[in-house]
Amino acid sequence: MRIVYCDHYAGSPELGMEFRPFQLAREWVRAGHRVTIVGGSYSHLRVRNPKPGRETLEGVEFLWLETPEYRGNGLGRIRSMVAYCLGLRRALRELAGEGAIDAIIASSTYPFDFLVTHRAARRLGAASVFELHDLWPESIVELGGYSRRHPFVVATQWCEDAYCRKADRVISIIPHADRHLLTRGLEPSRYRHVPNGVDPNDAPDATAPLPSELSDHARWIAGGFAIGFAGSLTVANSVRPLIESVERLSERDRPRLLLVGDGPSRRSLEQSAAPIGDRVRFTGRMPRAAALSLLSRCDAIYLGLHPHALYERYGTSLNKLYDGMLCGRPIVANYTSANDPVAEAGCGITTPAAMSRRSPRRSARSPGCARRQGTRWASEVGRSCARITITACWRNGCSSRSPRSRDGSPRERRPEPARVARLAVSPQRRRDEHRPGDRAGRAARAAPAHGADLRAGGAWSLRRVRGGGHRARGLLDGPIRDGDPDVAQP
Repeated sequence: MRIVYCDHYAGSPELGMEFRPFQLAREWVRAGHRVTIVGGSYSHLRVRNPKPGRETLEGVEFLWLETPEYRGNGLGRIRSMVAYCLGLRRALRELAGEGAIDAIIASSTYPFDFLVTHRAARRLGAASVFELHDLWPESIVELGGYSRRHPFVVATQWCEDAYCRKADRVISIIPHADRHLLTRGLEPSRYRHVPNGVDPNDAPDATAPLPSELSDHARWIAGGFAIGFAGSLTVANSVRPLIESVERLSERDRPRLLLVGDGPSRRSLEQSAAPIGDRVRFTGRMPRAAALSLLSRCDAIYLGLHPHALYERYGTSLNKLYDGMLCGRPIVANYTSANDPVAEAGCGITTPAAMSRRSPRRSARSPGCARRQGTRWASEVGRSCARITITACWRNGCSSRSPRSRDGSPRERRPEPARVARLAVSPQRRRDEHRPGDRAGRAARAAPAHGADLRAGGAWSLRRVRGGGHRARGLLDGPIRDGDPDVAQP
């Protein structure tokens, strides 16, 4: 099977986030598929940006399109989006000339690339898949405060309606996005939730020696009780409540805070942390492997999310949460969300609003929590009970919609053997399907078409496996397949 994965902000372990496209593509390559990731040459999320052109990493092909640099979320970023979509159109024609394409996935944070990928998929007879990172324009309106009559919001809404109506599959990182998408015309049978995750092979070794540039940070961490954070220093990640709660503690009870990352709020956070003195350390941005090595040496890991109604309605899937689980450390979470993966996994505590004065130490030192929880989860995340198995069954077509040739007639597909791709993630419960008052859940259960015969594909089932976790097994009709990823996921 040949898959083209289109994500403007795609990254790699060497370049930096987003990591999801590469992690999924690597597993598909190991399963015998051919995957090409089409990304932009510039992204504000990466540690280092590549040059336009082609390269191959661990069997995954990358095609970098030339896109201009930008700062912030103004016109410069919009120009970069337009440049990527125009280049994507030419790139898909070039890739189609190298052989048949079975599936095209549009996975940029913004939905405009779907207009290009869907048209190409219909022309080439491939499956058209849209992967949802963030609810645009809902996030723009509710988080950014823009009017629904704003031209950019109107254009984004038009694109959202387009993929809800036309995509063969809509894959959502957000747990309960179907609550909104079903109101925009999406059929329940075409919706799947595939959360963020981690590769167990990326787990850091807390006992391994560190490079010289990290050894000073490691010695500082070892000097006392330490809480680590890795991510963008923005209002959305709610780092300020952590600093304020530590400041309220007595000198004897104050933990050390290691803040790995950079962002627009860094200067103000440094000013807020000035009264604490050497209890807080800002390291700046660093590669993911280095950040995980430092976090694995901390006593607990913090993650926060600025409260908003969007998260309370649809939930979140934060990359830093799964990285914390991978490090084997208890999580101190400060958010209010429709889902609570920390409580579901039993790997820490969650405070719904502001963190209490005693939360950091109670989370990491009280009996029954602490490192036993983190160590237990680190072992689980590498076993089958923490794996989600995505099985792409290619049986006489990849979607309920028959692909069309240029003259509009149905185009016959060639059958191919089924393949299996694995990506380790946290066990996400499909709670919306079990709530008796959830209309969307009842509609999903009542949908007859694709789930009647598992061998024909189209249904998701959730079952208990050894170790107390879950394995989600999806048999799909086709080859399915993370603003700011830190807000919805990244």
